Amino acid sequence: MSNISAVQMIVARSTYGLIATVSLFGIISNFLFFLVIFRSSHLRSTTHILIGLCALLDSFHQIGQLYQFPILFSDGIMETVLHNFVKIIPEMGIHGGCACVLCIGLERLTAIVFFAHYKKMGRNRYLMHLLLILAYSLSAPILMIAYYEPRQV
Repeated sequence: MSNISAVQMIVARSTYGLIATVSLFGIISNFLFFLVIFRSSHLRSTTHILIGLCALLDSFHQIGQLYQFPILFSDGIMETVLHNFVKIIPEMGIHGGCACVLCIGLERLTAIVFFAHYKKMGRNRYLMHLLLILAYSLSAPILMIAYYEPRQV
């Protein structure tokens, strides 16, 4: 980060402190929300399970904000191999969280529009949602590998 002044570096570091604090709060609260949903016996519906999984994947996404700490307090150069390796879990969290939101919407749509067939679906809907979330989550590392270019960031 040799192109920025000392004042800009101080602003970047202090701003990062604020972002990291908010991110830590989000990680902890989302993980606690996940634990509450999976520990409560009366929150066992498909929608509640998907909401809990969405909270867990959002926690993984917010972990990505914390990896900037060593970059801001060192020379600021990182190889793309290390960058991609560090960002794989947060990217999978983003993709999986978006898929969870999609699955929640599809679940509610199915329950309202096709209510006669909804009860007949049984446990197959869990498998469909899980496969969709897994496919979206695995698309992140596949795209990272497919478009990899070695350079310094």
